[in-house]
Amino acid sequence: MMFNVIIPLILSIYMLCLSVNMHEIDVNLEDYRWKNRIVLIFATGPDSDSYLQQIEKMNSDKDGLQERDVLVFSLFQQGTSYLNDKAISQESAERIIARYNSGQKEFRFILIGKDGGVKLDKEMIVSTGDLFGNIDSMPMRRQEMRSIQRSDNESGPNHF
Repeated sequence: MMFNVIIPLILSIYMLCLSVNMHEIDVNLEDYRWKNRIVLIFATGPDSDSYLQQIEKMNSDKDGLQERDVLVFSLFQQGTSYLNDKAISQESAERIIARYNSGQKEFRFILIGKDGGVKLDKEMIVSTGDLFGNIDSMPMRRQEMRSIQRSDNESGPNHF
């Protein structure tokens, strides 16, 4: 009689754990090289004051982030870590933390360029103005802006 209750309960818990893990994605930063700029925000947890202030700044200009091909990783010492709004696997988070925040700083902001190099590394909140200024001064970004400007000029109104 006891097995009739315990086995289905264990199976239910197991299936629930599997479904939770299915919603997490496994990430490798190398997959984004030459495609995206990456912001890594390290914090003790999602309720950290510094993290909440930083993510509010990032959310205030999502168009600017998208225009510059920026992906935002929120990496926590405790709890689930995220790529934008998607949960990432614990293993992925641990790999990134080990490489970029092994000293376990309470708060850290890192910008990684499309070439995979660290372009900005701060232990304080970074404004979107500072972030975008840093990105916009990069040679690759300047080239992107010239290409956008050329295509806008080419597709502009025709004057006869």
